Amino acid sequence: MEEVKLPPPTLENLDEIVQKIVTTTEPQVKERVASCLLAEGYLRQLFDLFKVAEVEDRRDVLHTFFNLFKNVFTLNHAPLYDVLFEQYWADMIGPLEYDPDLPESESRNRHRDFLTKVKFKEIVPIKDVDALTKIHINYRISYLKDAILLRYLDDSALGTLNSTIYYNNLMIISTLEKDGQFCMDLFNKLRQLSHFGVVERAQAALEAVQQQEAELLGRSHGLGSGSQSSSSTPPPPSQAQQATSAAAAASSAAAAGDASALLTSSPISLAHQELKRKKLKKKRKSRKRRLKGMIKDRMNAFKFLQELCNIAKTLQSPTKEAFYDMLTSQDIFSVIETALGTANPRKYAWLWNSCLDILNNMVTHDCTVLRRFVGDAALMPIIRARNARRKRYREQLIQQRQRQLQRQQQQQRQ
Repeated sequence: MEEVKLPPPTLENLDEIVQKIVTTTEPQVKERVASCLLAEGYLRQLFDLFKVAEVEDRRDVLHTFFNLFKNVFTLNHAPLYDVLFEQYWADMIGPLEYDPDLPESESRNRHRDFLTKVKFKEIVPIKDVDALTKIHINYRISYLKDAILLRYLDDSALGTLNSTIYYNNLMIISTLEKDGQFCMDLFNKLRQLSHFGVVERAQAALEAVQQQEAELLGRSHGLGSGSQSSSSTPPPPSQAQQATSAAAAASSAAAAGDASALLTSSPISLAHQELKRKKLKKKRKSRKRRLKGMIKDRMNAFKFLQELCNIAKTLQSPTKEAFYDMLTSQDIFSVIETALGTANPRKYAWLWNSCLDILNNMVTHDCTVLRRFVGDAALMPIIRARNARRKRYREQLIQQRQRQLQRQQQQQRQ
């Protein structure tokens, strides 16, 4: 077979490189072309050329770069995909923004601007670096095939990308299921967040602070209106008359025992109320942030578990069975029971949807687990009553034996 080579990565050879990739149809030739792209420094030089063309705003060259990397995914070469998604993801998104088939006003989709704002939500720290890397790669592949190249990928390319996602999911679920510390931390967080009374108490504390702030604001408005009404009276004709009237008002107020009116209208009292209002405002903002954080953490935790279950149901039976066994050992049904028993279905519809989705996945896999849990819960009062009777019977036997021993000792002494 004739040796396959790609021309050196230069702007002059760009059209030739694209033509070489597009005209490749045989699987063996595709593999050789992918090996040429994976040669040391080849992809790096291509991305450096793209940066130069973007700075110079050479639209024809930028459109050629789009066609080049669009057709790279028709090679169906998994090792090449791994390198692109893991090492050159940020560089690869740039050329894919310049789609020549879009109108000029929409020629740039600003994928880089969007991806820089995306934040990875880590509910529980994942210490395994390989699993964390596979999670990021799966997100990138999904974004590429659903938001960028959906119109251009053929069935074989989609099949290769979906296979990569599948095997990454297999590795992720298997790793997390075997990580005992991760499972313990996750379910400790779920148990803590499943008790909705904690959030309700935080909500009540926030409402109490808001009420205090409203009452203080109403009193300050009352003082302000009183001062405005007093200041709206016509001014005295002279400073001497003003001093005389002020002294007369002060003496009459003191004689009447109305010292509180003088105190509340003083600048010191107004400053004190303003300081108190600022403290209440700061306290209200702090409790509001804490409440929002608790609600957000709860939603993220249950959504994360729902996503893990949705991934596990698509995997092979041994991995799926091991994952559901881990959930059962961590008493997942008690967590769901507590969460649903304390959550209003109308206010927390997302929680009911997540929990029902988790239960549906587990029942579809093995309904005996849920049946056993429900049966144990129904028999639990009977079992507790039986254990209590046995405990009382043992205590009675012990007391009876002690009395017999005491009588025997008394008889021996006599």
